[in-house]
Amino acid sequence: MQQNIYTLIFATTSCIITQAQYFEIGIYGGVSGYNGDLSYNIIHVNEVHPSAGIKVSLPASDYFAFNFSSKITTISGNDNNAEKIAFQARNLDFSSRVFDGGFTVDYFIFGYDPVHGEMFSPYLTTGINVFHFNPKTVYNGETYELQPLGTEGQGTSAFPDREPYKLTQFSIPIAAGIKYAATRRINIGVELTMNKTFTDYLDDVSTTYVDAATLTAENGAMSFELSNRTDEFLQSEPLPYNETQPRGNSAYKDWYGFLGLTLSYNFMKERLANSDASSIGCPKF
Repeated sequence: MQQNIYTLIFATTSCIITQAQYFEIGIYGGVSGYNGDLSYNIIHVNEVHPSAGIKVSLPASDYFAFNFSSKITTISGNDNNAEKIAFQARNLDFSSRVFDGGFTVDYFIFGYDPVHGEMFSPYLTTGINVFHFNPKTVYNGETYELQPLGTEGQGTSAFPDREPYKLTQFSIPIAAGIKYAATRRINIGVELTMNKTFTDYLDDVSTTYVDAATLTAENGAMSFELSNRTDEFLQSEPLPYNETQPRGNSAYKDWYGFLGLTLSYNFMKERLANSDASSIGCPKF
Protein backbone atom coordinates (compact mmCIF):
# COMPACT_ATOMS: atom_id res chain seq x y z
CA MET A 1 0.00 0.00 0.00
CA GLN A 2 2.78 2.42 0.97
CA GLN A 3 4.65 1.60 -2.25
CA ASN A 4 1.50 2.33 -4.26
CA ILE A 5 1.17 5.73 -2.57
CA TYR A 6 4.79 6.61 -3.37
CA THR A 7 4.26 5.46 -6.96
CA LEU A 8 1.15 7.64 -7.28
CA ILE A 9 2.94 10.68 -5.83
CA PHE A 10 5.91 10.17 -8.15
CA ALA A 11 3.67 9.67 -11.19
CA THR A 12 1.59 12.75 -10.38
CA THR A 13 4.65 14.92 -9.80
CA SER A 14 6.31 13.68 -12.98
CA CYS A 15 3.14 14.36 -14.93
CA ILE A 16 2.93 17.92 -13.62
CA ILE A 17 6.54 18.59 -14.56
CA THR A 18 6.08 16.98 -17.98
CA GLN A 19 2.82 18.82 -18.60
CA ALA A 20 4.40 22.16 -17.76
CA GLN A 21 5.07 23.77 -21.12
CA TYR A 22 7.22 26.52 -19.65
CA PHE A 23 8.43 27.93 -16.38
CA GLU A 24 8.71 31.54 -15.33
CA ILE A 25 11.37 33.55 -13.58
CA GLY A 26 10.33 37.03 -12.54
CA ILE A 27 10.98 40.05 -10.40
CA TYR A 28 8.74 42.09 -8.14
CA GLY A 29 8.92 45.73 -7.09
CA GLY A 30 6.53 47.72 -4.94
CA VAL A 31 5.74 48.91 -1.46
CA SER A 32 4.99 47.29 1.87
CA GLY A 33 3.49 47.99 5.26
CA TYR A 34 2.48 46.37 8.51
CA ASN A 35 -0.67 46.17 10.63
CA GLY A 36 -0.38 45.87 14.40
CA ASP A 37 -0.39 47.77 17.67
CA LEU A 38 1.55 50.72 16.21
CA SER A 39 -0.02 50.93 12.74
CA TYR A 40 -3.18 53.15 13.07
CA ASN A 41 -5.35 52.35 10.04
CA ILE A 42 -4.87 49.09 8.19
CA ILE A 43 -1.47 50.30 7.01
CA HIS A 44 -0.43 53.87 7.81
CA VAL A 45 0.78 55.90 4.85
CA ASN A 46 3.71 57.29 6.88
CA GLU A 47 5.06 53.78 7.38
CA VAL A 48 5.05 52.55 3.76
CA HIS A 49 8.41 51.28 2.50
CA PRO A 50 9.86 50.01 -0.79
CA SER A 51 10.03 46.26 -1.34
CA ALA A 52 11.59 43.94 -3.90
CA GLY A 53 11.56 40.25 -4.67
CA ILE A 54 11.96 37.34 -7.06
CA LYS A 55 9.62 34.53 -8.10
CA VAL A 56 9.96 31.21 -9.89
CA SER A 57 6.73 29.67 -11.18
CA LEU A 58 5.89 26.26 -12.65
CA PRO A 59 2.44 26.06 -14.28
CA ALA A 60 0.62 22.78 -13.60
CA SER A 61 -2.30 23.63 -15.90
CA ASP A 62 -4.17 26.63 -17.28
CA TYR A 63 -5.62 27.25 -13.83
CA PHE A 64 -2.88 26.37 -11.34
CA ALA A 65 0.79 27.25 -10.91
CA PHE A 66 3.27 26.35 -8.17
CA ASN A 67 5.66 29.06 -7.03
CA PHE A 68 8.70 29.81 -4.94
CA SER A 69 9.09 33.48 -4.09
CA SER A 70 11.21 35.65 -1.84
CA LYS A 71 10.90 39.30 -0.84
CA ILE A 72 12.80 41.83 1.24
CA THR A 73 11.43 45.01 2.79
CA THR A 74 11.27 47.19 5.89
CA ILE A 75 8.24 47.57 8.17
CA SER A 76 7.72 50.20 10.85
CA GLY A 77 5.19 51.80 13.18
CA ASN A 78 5.07 54.86 15.40
CA ASP A 79 2.73 56.22 18.06
CA ASN A 80 3.33 59.69 16.60
CA ASN A 81 0.84 58.70 13.89
CA ALA A 82 -1.98 58.27 16.42
CA GLU A 83 -4.81 60.77 16.73
CA LYS A 84 -5.54 59.99 20.39
CA ILE A 85 -3.29 61.64 22.94
CA ALA A 86 -3.16 58.48 25.05
CA PHE A 87 -1.45 56.57 22.23
CA GLN A 88 0.86 59.49 21.48
CA ALA A 89 1.88 59.51 25.15
CA ARG A 90 2.74 55.80 24.97
CA ASN A 91 5.43 57.03 22.59
CA LEU A 92 6.58 53.69 21.18
CA ASP A 93 8.04 53.05 17.74
CA PHE A 94 9.91 50.35 15.84
CA SER A 95 11.36 49.41 12.50
CA SER A 96 12.46 46.04 11.18
CA ARG A 97 13.89 44.52 8.04
CA VAL A 98 11.79 41.58 6.87
CA PHE A 99 13.11 38.70 4.78
CA ASP A 100 10.28 36.57 3.41
CA GLY A 101 10.26 33.40 1.34
CA GLY A 102 8.09 30.38 0.70
CA PHE A 103 5.94 28.23 -1.52
CA THR A 104 2.55 29.24 -2.91
CA VAL A 105 -0.11 28.12 -5.39
CA ASP A 106 -1.76 30.46 -7.91
CA TYR A 107 -5.35 29.88 -9.06
CA PHE A 108 -6.14 31.66 -12.34
CA ILE A 109 -9.84 32.43 -12.46
CA PHE A 110 -10.07 32.72 -16.27
CA GLY A 111 -7.25 30.33 -17.04
CA TYR A 112 -3.79 31.55 -18.06
CA ASP A 113 -1.61 30.00 -20.78
CA PRO A 114 0.24 32.43 -23.07
CA VAL A 115 1.46 29.47 -25.15
CA HIS A 116 -2.11 28.86 -26.31
CA GLY A 117 -3.50 32.38 -26.33
CA GLU A 118 -4.93 32.68 -22.80
CA MET A 119 -3.28 36.03 -22.19
CA PHE A 120 -5.11 37.56 -19.22
CA SER A 121 -6.55 36.45 -15.90
CA PRO A 122 -7.12 37.62 -12.34
CA TYR A 123 -5.76 35.15 -9.82
CA LEU A 124 -5.74 34.20 -6.15
CA THR A 125 -2.74 32.90 -4.22
CA THR A 126 -2.02 31.23 -0.91
CA GLY A 127 0.63 28.98 0.60
CA ILE A 128 3.16 29.10 3.41
CA ASN A 129 6.11 31.42 4.03
CA VAL A 130 9.00 31.66 6.44
CA PHE A 131 10.00 35.17 7.44
CA HIS A 132 12.65 36.78 9.63
CA PHE A 133 12.23 40.07 11.46
CA ASN A 134 14.07 41.97 14.19
CA PRO A 135 12.32 45.05 15.67
CA LYS A 136 14.58 47.95 16.59
CA THR A 137 14.21 51.46 17.95
CA VAL A 138 16.39 54.54 18.39
CA TYR A 139 17.04 55.96 21.86
CA ASN A 140 19.34 58.95 22.45
CA GLY A 141 20.82 58.51 19.00
CA GLU A 142 21.62 54.80 19.38
CA THR A 143 19.80 51.88 17.77
CA TYR A 144 18.67 49.02 20.02
CA GLU A 145 17.35 45.58 19.17
CA LEU A 146 14.18 45.16 21.21
CA GLN A 147 13.72 41.40 21.41
CA PRO A 148 16.82 40.71 23.57
CA LEU A 149 15.70 43.38 26.08
CA GLY A 150 12.47 41.63 27.06
CA THR A 151 10.49 44.87 27.25
CA GLU A 152 7.31 43.09 28.37
CA GLY A 153 8.99 40.96 31.01
CA GLN A 154 10.06 38.09 28.79
CA GLY A 155 12.56 35.96 30.67
CA THR A 156 11.80 37.37 34.12
CA SER A 157 10.84 35.26 37.12
CA ALA A 158 7.71 37.38 37.61
CA PHE A 159 6.36 36.37 34.18
CA PRO A 160 7.45 32.78 33.47
CA ASP A 161 4.72 32.46 30.82
CA ARG A 162 6.22 35.29 28.75
CA GLU A 163 8.96 33.63 26.76
CA PRO A 164 11.17 35.55 24.30
CA TYR A 165 9.47 35.58 20.91
CA LYS A 166 11.11 33.90 17.92
CA LEU A 167 12.55 36.16 15.24
CA THR A 168 12.00 33.57 12.50
CA GLN A 169 8.42 32.40 12.07
CA PHE A 170 5.80 31.15 9.62
CA SER A 171 3.16 33.24 7.86
CA ILE A 172 0.25 32.50 5.55
CA PRO A 173 0.26 34.69 2.41
CA ILE A 174 -3.14 35.62 1.00
CA ALA A 175 -2.87 37.37 -2.35
CA ALA A 176 -4.89 38.60 -5.30
CA GLY A 177 -3.57 39.86 -8.58
CA ILE A 178 -4.00 40.41 -12.30
CA LYS A 179 -1.64 38.89 -14.85
CA TYR A 180 -1.28 39.82 -18.51
CA ALA A 181 0.90 38.26 -21.21
CA ALA A 182 2.38 41.09 -23.24
CA THR A 183 3.86 38.40 -25.50
CA ARG A 184 4.14 34.62 -25.30
CA ARG A 185 7.29 35.13 -23.23
CA ILE A 186 6.75 38.34 -21.26
CA ASN A 187 4.24 38.59 -18.40
CA ILE A 188 3.34 41.69 -16.42
CA GLY A 189 1.03 42.00 -13.45
CA VAL A 190 -0.03 43.69 -10.27
CA GLU A 191 -0.37 41.86 -6.95
CA LEU A 192 -1.58 42.61 -3.42
CA THR A 193 -0.40 40.22 -0.69
CA MET A 194 -1.28 40.22 3.00
CA ASN A 195 0.68 37.88 5.26
CA LYS A 196 -1.09 36.52 8.32
CA THR A 197 1.47 35.89 11.05
CA PHE A 198 1.20 33.89 14.25
CA THR A 199 2.98 36.47 16.38
CA ASP A 200 1.90 39.73 18.00
CA TYR A 201 5.48 40.94 18.28
CA LEU A 202 6.42 42.31 14.87
CA ASP A 203 6.41 45.65 16.70
CA ASP A 204 7.60 44.35 20.13
CA VAL A 205 4.21 45.38 21.58
CA SER A 206 1.57 42.92 22.73
CA THR A 207 0.54 42.56 26.38
CA THR A 208 1.03 44.75 29.46
CA TYR A 209 3.60 46.97 31.06
CA VAL A 210 5.94 45.58 33.70
CA ASP A 211 6.90 47.58 36.78
CA ALA A 212 10.22 49.38 36.75
CA ALA A 213 11.75 47.39 39.61
CA THR A 214 11.20 44.01 37.96
CA LEU A 215 12.46 45.01 34.52
CA THR A 216 15.47 46.92 35.81
CA ALA A 217 16.55 44.17 38.21
CA GLU A 218 16.20 41.24 35.82
CA ASN A 219 16.44 42.61 32.27
CA GLY A 220 18.44 45.79 32.83
CA ALA A 221 17.80 49.51 32.91
CA MET A 222 17.53 49.80 29.13
CA SER A 223 14.71 47.26 29.09
CA PHE A 224 12.63 49.56 31.25
CA GLU A 225 13.66 52.71 29.37
CA LEU A 226 12.41 51.25 26.07
CA SER A 227 9.35 49.58 27.57
CA ASN A 228 7.90 52.73 29.12
CA ARG A 229 8.75 55.84 27.09
CA THR A 230 6.03 58.10 28.44
CA ASP A 231 8.69 60.29 30.09
CA GLU A 232 10.02 61.44 26.71
CA PHE A 233 6.57 62.56 25.60
CA LEU A 234 5.50 64.14 28.90
CA GLN A 235 8.93 65.64 29.66
CA SER A 236 8.62 64.31 33.19
CA GLU A 237 8.99 61.06 35.12
CA PRO A 238 7.50 58.03 33.32
CA LEU A 239 3.97 57.11 34.28
CA PRO A 240 4.03 54.44 37.03
CA TYR A 241 2.65 51.62 34.91
CA ASN A 242 2.70 47.96 35.92
CA GLU A 243 1.15 44.70 34.73
CA THR A 244 -2.37 46.04 35.30
CA GLN A 245 -1.99 48.56 32.45
CA PRO A 246 -2.18 47.35 28.82
CA ARG A 247 0.79 48.16 26.62
CA GLY A 248 -0.72 46.50 23.54
CA ASN A 249 -3.61 44.32 22.44
CA SER A 250 -2.72 40.64 22.42
CA ALA A 251 -6.13 39.60 21.02
CA TYR A 252 -4.99 40.26 17.44
CA LYS A 253 -1.88 38.99 15.66
CA ASP A 254 0.21 41.23 13.43
CA TRP A 255 0.16 41.30 9.63
CA TYR A 256 2.52 42.59 6.95
CA GLY A 257 1.72 43.15 3.30
CA PHE A 258 3.00 43.98 -0.18
CA LEU A 259 1.59 45.83 -3.18
CA GLY A 260 3.54 45.95 -6.39
CA LEU A 261 4.19 45.11 -10.01
CA THR A 262 5.56 41.86 -11.40
CA LEU A 263 7.56 41.21 -14.54
CA SER A 264 8.47 37.68 -15.62
CA TYR A 265 9.91 35.76 -18.54
CA ASN A 266 8.62 32.40 -19.83
CA PHE A 267 11.32 29.84 -20.51
CA MET A 268 9.58 27.53 -22.99
CA LYS A 269 10.45 24.04 -24.09
CA GLU A 270 12.34 24.22 -27.36
CA ARG A 271 9.66 22.41 -29.33
CA LEU A 272 7.04 24.93 -28.18
CA ALA A 273 8.99 28.06 -28.93
CA ASN A 274 7.76 28.10 -32.53
CA SER A 275 4.57 26.10 -32.05
CA ASP A 276 1.05 26.91 -30.93
CA ALA A 277 0.08 23.41 -29.85
CA SER A 278 1.18 20.64 -27.53
CA SER A 279 0.62 16.91 -27.70
CA ILE A 280 1.31 16.19 -24.04
CA GLY A 281 -1.03 13.51 -22.81
CA CYS A 282 -1.17 14.15 -19.07
CA PRO A 283 -4.60 15.10 -17.71
CA LYS A 284 -5.17 18.73 -16.82
CA PHE A 285 -5.99 19.73 -13.25
